[in-house]
Amino acid sequence: MNDINIEETVNLVLADMYSKGKSEKTIRDYSTTGFGAYIRYFTKNGIKTVSPDDIDKFLIKERSHYDNGKMSAWKWRLIRRGGELLKAYSVTEKSDLTPLRPWNPSVNRPFQSLWIDNPTDEQLADPDNIFHLVWKTKKHLEKLGLTSSSVRHYTNEGLSVILRLHYDNGTESYFKEYVDNAVKEKRCQYKQGKISRQAYQNLRKAASLLDEMHTNGFIHLERLSNWELKQLPPEYNNVVNDFINWANKHSRLAASTIMGSKSAIRQFLFAMEELNVLSISGFNGLTINMAVSRMAQRYSGGLASAMFSIRIFLHFLYENGFTTIDFVCNMPELVSHKKKYHEGFSQNEVKLLLNQPDRETSEGKRNYAILVLALQTGLRACDIVRLKRTDINWNTCEINITQHKTARPLSVVLQPESSNALIDYLSNVRKDDFPYVFTCMTGVMRPLNSRSASGLVTRLMKQAGIYSPSERQGFHSLRRTFGTSLLQSETPTQLIMQLLGHWHPDSMVPYLSVDEQGLKCCTINLAFGQEDNNEI
Repeated sequence: MNDINIEETVNLVLADMYSKGKSEKTIRDYSTTGFGAYIRYFTKNGIKTVSPDDIDKFLIKERSHYDNGKMSAWKWRLIRRGGELLKAYSVTEKSDLTPLRPWNPSVNRPFQSLWIDNPTDEQLADPDNIFHLVWKTKKHLEKLGLTSSSVRHYTNEGLSVILRLHYDNGTESYFKEYVDNAVKEKRCQYKQGKISRQAYQNLRKAASLLDEMHTNGFIHLERLSNWELKQLPPEYNNVVNDFINWANKHSRLAASTIMGSKSAIRQFLFAMEELNVLSISGFNGLTINMAVSRMAQRYSGGLASAMFSIRIFLHFLYENGFTTIDFVCNMPELVSHKKKYHEGFSQNEVKLLLNQPDRETSEGKRNYAILVLALQTGLRACDIVRLKRTDINWNTCEINITQHKTARPLSVVLQPESSNALIDYLSNVRKDDFPYVFTCMTGVMRPLNSRSASGLVTRLMKQAGIYSPSERQGFHSLRRTFGTSLLQSETPTQLIMQLLGHWHPDSMVPYLSVDEQGLKCCTINLAFGQEDNNEI
């Protein structure tokens, strides 16, 4: 940047402002105050030509007057803007200037903007520099394919807040303690209803990403664990991670089943910890049985699924040399089942549910297609989110898949309403060749997952005013609605099993249990009539 002749440049800037229609008051204010302060100061010191650094030094001197209460905010802003205009005009020969960045009093210069500025060479050389870290995290978010809206939220409500927090504490080095305290404070504000969940989650997510960037030099877009999730002892935690890796590579369990097993195994190990068994070497038949007994108090619905997970875990420990005994034999053989059968939706509730998606929007078209398809085919959430274009035979109006849960083939008829909803979604929203039918609406192109599908159904249930977790269970209630409607229309049980992809008769028990009308037909009259009494 060239040296600046103060008086000459001021006259040129004022002339350019006048030609662009600036008001006489604005031009007068800059002439007497915004630029006048520089002319008076440098003329008094016999200086006609200055460098940008000279302007910045004078600006810092004027800032001290403002900080000491000797200058009004209006005058400070005008002088600061005047200095920036002089520097900008010397390069562009234009009096255009964007809004100025907030002033950073801790270092006597404007804050660096995550949207405009790049780190200096000095900042890039410092792995602990806070601006370098937040800037690098933002860049990685953009590379990972997040939408501009998501990047903006993470930046404005998370990274920028963390950056400003460090500057307010007079440091440019990353301190995790500052960030953790800020997240805890936001958590309290959220619980008190002072801020939205999104504002709290954006800061918490940004804090997690920033710490990962500081530790590893890269980030992953993973789901955050629950707040204040209890941590296992290091040895137990490592073994659980080993089990997850082993199960993913060598078992035939679905990913959702593995993650469900992880929760039960954690509870089992917490119970062992309560028994002061802090190492796998301390396992024996007695402590295992005592731990399972403790777990029973935490599982109001019964221990059947948890016992299944613990058996797999104990067998893993033996098979991989963590224990010399296969403690599966110490587990109880039988566990009482506590079944609670969730209902489907009534016809009126189905209408309410289908009216919730805004079918004028891309997301609404997708959500409506998912709802109609689930209600008219009874497909599980895991199969719908894995549905591919090649699975749909438009000529025969059929869907042919291999079920994710059972690995068995299944063919279902595509009803006209489902077909129309899919065509509307695929032709108007999905103008691409991505193989999966239902995809996420944000970030990189990727298939929807079961958790997201269940979450969107729960959200639509709440919007429709029919949310009742004690009676219905999210996405699976759509499948229950399909099966129950078939049962009520007197469809043979064997055919219902085929349509639902069941292979064991016991799978029909939940549908029979909630078919109230059908059960009423099976009742026995316990009141004997007069003729019956005479016969007796």
